[in-house]
Amino acid sequence: MADIVLSVTSKVAEYLVAPVCRRCGYVIFPNSYFRQLKNELKKLHVARDRVQRSIDEAEYNGKQIERDVKNWVQGVEIVTNKARDVLEYDGRAKKTCFCGWLPNPKVRYCLGREARRRIEEIQKLIASGGFEVHFVVDSDGNTIFWSRAPILADIMNALNDEKFKVIGIHGPRGVGKTTLLEEVQEKLRNEKRLFDLIVTTTVSRSPDLKNIQDSIAYALSLDLKNEPSEVRRRDLLFQKLQSDPTKEVLIILDDLWGELDLKAVGIPLGDESRGCKLLLTSSFKDVLEQKMLADRTFTLEGLKDEEAFRLFEKMVGDRLKSNEELKAIAARVVKRLGGLPLLITSVASTLKFGSVSAWKNVLTKIDELNTKTIVKLSYDLLENEDAKSLFLLCGLIGGTIQVETLLGLCVGLGLFERFNSTIQHSRDRLKAMIDSLRSLCLLQDGGDDKENVTIHDLYNFRYMKELQVLYLRSMHITTLPSSIKILRNLQSLNLDFCNMEDVAILGKLEALQILSFAGSTIYRLPKEIGELTNLRSLNLSNCKELHIIEPGVLGRLINLEEFLAELKSLTKLTTLEISIRDPIVLFNDGDLPFGNLIKFWISIGVVDGREFEGLRNMKLKLGECNSIILEEWVQKSLQKTQYLHLDGLREFDKNAHDLCTRGFSQLKHLDILNSPSIEYIASSSHPLLLIEFTILESLFIENLINLKKICHGPIAQECFSKLKAVHIKRCHLLKNLWFLSEMQGLVHLEEIQVHECDSMEAIITYDARIIEVAADDIVELPNVRHLDLRMLPNMTGFCIGAKRAPIQVTFLFSPYPMPVYLIASI
Repeated sequence: MADIVLSVTSKVAEYLVAPVCRRCGYVIFPNSYFRQLKNELKKLHVARDRVQRSIDEAEYNGKQIERDVKNWVQGVEIVTNKARDVLEYDGRAKKTCFCGWLPNPKVRYCLGREARRRIEEIQKLIASGGFEVHFVVDSDGNTIFWSRAPILADIMNALNDEKFKVIGIHGPRGVGKTTLLEEVQEKLRNEKRLFDLIVTTTVSRSPDLKNIQDSIAYALSLDLKNEPSEVRRRDLLFQKLQSDPTKEVLIILDDLWGELDLKAVGIPLGDESRGCKLLLTSSFKDVLEQKMLADRTFTLEGLKDEEAFRLFEKMVGDRLKSNEELKAIAARVVKRLGGLPLLITSVASTLKFGSVSAWKNVLTKIDELNTKTIVKLSYDLLENEDAKSLFLLCGLIGGTIQVETLLGLCVGLGLFERFNSTIQHSRDRLKAMIDSLRSLCLLQDGGDDKENVTIHDLYNFRYMKELQVLYLRSMHITTLPSSIKILRNLQSLNLDFCNMEDVAILGKLEALQILSFAGSTIYRLPKEIGELTNLRSLNLSNCKELHIIEPGVLGRLINLEEFLAELKSLTKLTTLEISIRDPIVLFNDGDLPFGNLIKFWISIGVVDGREFEGLRNMKLKLGECNSIILEEWVQKSLQKTQYLHLDGLREFDKNAHDLCTRGFSQLKHLDILNSPSIEYIASSSHPLLLIEFTILESLFIENLINLKKICHGPIAQECFSKLKAVHIKRCHLLKNLWFLSEMQGLVHLEEIQVHECDSMEAIITYDARIIEVAADDIVELPNVRHLDLRMLPNMTGFCIGAKRAPIQVTFLFSPYPMPVYLIASI
């Protein structure tokens, strides 16, 4: 009896005393609960950060997170906020009474109880948060077939083998290399070993090193967005990958078309790679083995016939089970698809609701691996013309595309104009079109929360060969895809307000007649654009970043009709080569922004002349448009010109040096032809010495019928001091070239050629303003190697003094034993 009483008493104590003690503890020891709450909250944050890192990695690699993981994260946020409220209230609450002499039992009780409740909730979350983050995987897209199980096992073994740092997978496009990569990643995560971090990025045919670097850097929590220097980006990424030698990182580079410079990206190689491994895919075996030097490669072949048929059967549903005729046709169709999953799913989606006759028609059309026919079958099933346009647009862009980007392009292209749609209505219509393309396997999911879509590289430009007009606006296209060269029939291309850099590949579009870069960010117009000989209109208006038009571009665009007006907006242009055959068009276009040019070759009018590669060239044959030479842009250009060719100046300044009001400070070579207004090359009527042509090296003059002298008036000794060659032809008023007093400044002269000058008496003559030289004085021309004097009927000597007395001239042909070229036929 006593035992029974004791047992009952103990139970009563258990149910009554313990709760009472706990409640008393709320009042007596609230601070201990607050300290425990803070500690548990710290543990919860550690668990949350661990799970969040796994979620970020999964989302970055295109995985969808399971609902229970998302619920746990949301629960953490709710409990954390509640715990913080308790702790904050503890700091504000009045926990004493009677002027601070006694503790306030009610407040202390409430705070202690709330702290204990939050502690229990946190402890439950920590206990339930010890899971590995799981992902939702589409079984249709990631089915691993039995024939591929061995290659998957071999790849896993290679990844586990320290000997293999670079591993490659190759096979034809559409065979499922990307799907196999996803299976590898899933298996690595399930096994919870080998790698601490897995990074995936797509390389494609035109690799963008910046995007590849950004993809890897994001996974490594390295911010390269604001780092413009290529070298700096490379070094930072390299250092990050080497910073922790104990950390194992797998970098997956999908879809290589050629060699990728890993060093330029910042990926460690060889002994420097430490814990970093590479897994590569390509359609070309030699790319992996010879260019990327893979330690081991695996070949992914098409599905076995049985597997291919089962995949086809799965896609079309139950129709084959009850129809033997369709089953027989299906077997023959599948056999012609080469075991490529992408083509099998595409054809199956096309035939899913087709009649028996439609199936037979497909069978007759499909040649073995004729992907063009296969894609067109699906394309023709699209009843909506806008959906067809959307598919072609995606094929133009290629790769993975954001849905919001497509929305802007579709609105810009006017696909929704007839519906008078709001932006939201347009967005809904776009998603409906995307769903119809997905149902026929013409588009695939992009694989992340940004709502991207992907078009397989099998569906690129090759099926748009007949396209004649292409309009793209406000797009970010660093490098145009190489497949654009397939558009051989394209006649009009609009790339207005596009963020782009390299446009050289457009030179392949030989049929192009209209090309617009209006408002785009191109820095350089490359020489390849000169191949567009059918181009009639080139719009470069508002290309504020355009600095360089490469030599030879504009000169080869022989059919260009509209261009000059666009040059007005190119205020930052620094390099230009241009030929304007009809000067009169310059009257209509006013002042052009050529004053800032650093390198140029400018030809106005139908003009020939010499060629000096690498120098700033200007050739002018203005005819009745002589006043153009006074334009501000011409004067600024003349000041920088190094080779100037002038032809046909009439009713203009009689002094050649006055043609440039700013002075010919950079001129090295000067040609003046057929200009009756010119009487002097350099002339001064002031007491001050004229200083011009100080670096001129060659002077070619022809048919200046009113030319009287080369130099007239007080000329500084520096004038013509660098002159090496002078050619004079058909200048019938010219009696001599230089005075004796000027000869000491012509020590560099190497070549003298004078032809058909009827009044020429001597090359050098005395100056009446100075004292007569002695008869035995000698004029030396130490560097002359080429002397050509022809048809000079009035010439009496090479150098004459007063009263026509001859003066001896010495030619020092050393180190030559005789003149290189000497003709005297006068």
